[in-house]
Amino acid sequence: MMKQLLSKVCTIACVMMLSATVVSADEPTKVDTKNKAATTQKTRKSTDASKKQKKIDINSATAEEISAINGLDKATAAKIVENRPYANKTQLVKKQIISDVLYEQIKDSIIAKKIKDNGTGEAKNRKK
Repeated sequence: MMKQLLSKVCTIACVMMLSATVVSADEPTKVDTKNKAATTQKTRKSTDASKKQKKIDINSATAEEISAINGLDKATAAKIVENRPYANKTQLVKKQIISDVLYEQIKDSIIAKKIKDNGTGEAKNRKK
């Protein structure tokens, strides 16, 4: 009788342990789903923030400011400054200042603001 009781207690204990393992195996999946949604929202926010990031004006920025753009070295930045003004940012490629590949990397970080007339009828050149 005692053996039967002990056997039943052991069986119940084993069943409880196995069911606890199955339940705990399901829980991380639920947590991961929540974390994935949170991570996706954070990624969207960081992507939106990078889109709102201030663009560098290639017609007025210093060579140091331009070289801070990821992918541009000091020599390329100096070349950009030397060949001003630019009517638009695509002129960096048209004037063969940078390659098409490099332009694709930096195009979202730059802008070519229009150059104002300096009163002489000619656009002023903003070389620095």
